[in-house]
Amino acid sequence: MAFSVGIIDADTQEQSPFDGGTWPVHVGTAVPPATSPLTGPYWCVPVPDAWLVHVFGAMGAIMQPEAWKTASESATLDVLAWVDTLLGIMAGAQLCPEYGMVSVTISAGNATGTTAVSFPAAFAAAPVVLVSGDSGTVICSAESITDSGFTARITANVVLGASHTETVYWQAAPAS
Repeated sequence: MAFSVGIIDADTQEQSPFDGGTWPVHVGTAVPPATSPLTGPYWCVPVPDAWLVHVFGAMGAIMQPEAWKTASESATLDVLAWVDTLLGIMAGAQLCPEYGMVSVTISAGNATGTTAVSFPAAFAAAPVVLVSGDSGTVICSAESITDSGFTARITANVVLGASHTETVYWQAAPAS
């Protein structure tokens, strides 16, 4: 299947012919941001590993001077320097943390309860795992951490007369 892209001129708003392209490129219509990419706030956007190279490739469009509507050549060069900075930031991207929640129950007559947790995608090595509970009445911990999961444990300060179920929230990130 052949793919080509139509181009829309910023001044005339006329589109060049194309043979079935689905995403026209608007030349000279993008107004650059007012600040450098080094100025936050930032968004964490999960990009699947297999797609990362394609996202970088698509960013080539904003590396073209014709993509930007600026007042001068100097302003265009400033924007292109910012785009280069943005690409540098993205090149240093790390794996996003994984997160979730799990119910852990302490049965009556016990002071601890555990539940096995599997990560949605395995890490290259055992990650750092943070846990917290929803009630604040038990201690939550992560034990036996491996690249594919961990054991969520809740501990009460006394043996319980009745069962207690806690929602344990967790986040796992690659160890640095």
